[in-house]
Amino acid sequence: MVAWVLFVIGTLPAVRYITNRSTHLPLLELILFAYANAFSLPLFFQDSQKIMVKTLYPDSEPVAQCLLLALMAVVTFWAAFKAAPVIFTSIRFPRVSLNCEPRRMFFYGVFLSVLSVVISSVHFGSLQGLINLFASKSFGVAILALLYYKGLLSDGQKIIAYVVMAVLVLSGMASGMAEAIFLPLLIWYLCRWLITRKFEFTAVIVGIALFVLIQPVKLEYRNLVWTNSSQYNSTIDRIQVFAELFSDYWLREGGHAEVVESTYSRSSLLLQTAHLIDWTPSVVPYRNGETLSFMFVSLIPRVLWPDKPVAQQANIYYAVDYGITTMEGTLTTMFGVGILGEAFMNFGWAGIIPIYIFLGLLTYLPLHLLSMSSTVLQDVRSRGGELKIAPLALIIAITIQFMFIGSSIGDSYGGFIQLIVVQLIILRFAVGGRSG
Repeated sequence: MVAWVLFVIGTLPAVRYITNRSTHLPLLELILFAYANAFSLPLFFQDSQKIMVKTLYPDSEPVAQCLLLALMAVVTFWAAFKAAPVIFTSIRFPRVSLNCEPRRMFFYGVFLSVLSVVISSVHFGSLQGLINLFASKSFGVAILALLYYKGLLSDGQKIIAYVVMAVLVLSGMASGMAEAIFLPLLIWYLCRWLITRKFEFTAVIVGIALFVLIQPVKLEYRNLVWTNSSQYNSTIDRIQVFAELFSDYWLREGGHAEVVESTYSRSSLLLQTAHLIDWTPSVVPYRNGETLSFMFVSLIPRVLWPDKPVAQQANIYYAVDYGITTMEGTLTTMFGVGILGEAFMNFGWAGIIPIYIFLGLLTYLPLHLLSMSSTVLQDVRSRGGELKIAPLALIIAITIQFMFIGSSIGDSYGGFIQLIVVQLIILRFAVGGRSG
């Protein structure tokens, strides 16, 4: 019953948004849907999940507690987000709106996208921190997609955009990370939906099918390539290996018998969070806010603090303390604690409401800072709407970051203010931006 309530609360706003053709950005709707997908659906489809110390099942008491916890978190988050406009109206923030020339924006989008591929395979030494400060693949892809669907690209520029997207997907395939493969495609589809108002279920079904097909192959790829990195150091070699593993996996008899279980064990947060609830604090003591500090530390650029803690530190604590893997295992594979799990890891039940009030307010903050009104999509779709593409692309990049609720709070929320500040400076002085 709790799972069904959570499912309805998480999906109803998104359904209403699609059917009503609303003109505001569906930031809240997408995040609530992410919680429904990660916590309610697995109860109906996931049989079990194996970790190093035990096997988890959906009918255990910690799972019921996890669903109640998720329901409390979602309701609190929704209320805080809805209250944020009133709260921020009474607090004076510096608010900026930028208008950028489309041609320069196109080349900047290409630059950011290509740069993200380069830095994934080349280390720039002491300059790495400075480059990471402004390199944003999500922002680059959002720029290209918005310009494309606004009809502002020439035929030659469209071809370049196609090539860039293909390079990003192939680069993601070579990395062995599902997120790197699907992130550019997700952003492209999201921009298409927002600009054209065409929500195609066919594209969604195809995307889900591709995710299911790639998920088990990705695991085999990591085991082979990551443990023999010196042998497969070429991007082309890695892409070829991935293609061969994909073919072998799906053509061999019985190779896909556990594909559903494998997919849900990687996309679900229900059982792993239930395991965390079961062990806290009886086996693992509360962290008492220790991991939450990484979100504030991330505001300091690494170029100014080269040895600052990584945003993934909460994930490392979770993986080791809760018996998911060893410290050596965290060097090759990362297991996300999840935002809900991290909140419970620190303060238990008492921490859910205050933490999710804070996250709800923080989620609305970029909309306030970038002057995103409730009619922003109507404004962008209208004649002359290209002048608002830059801030809209920035918001889309941040929205995608917030949607990854399976990572740590610091990883999802820590860098967005830094992203806004740095990109606004670049857009203002290098891409033809002007106050508007």
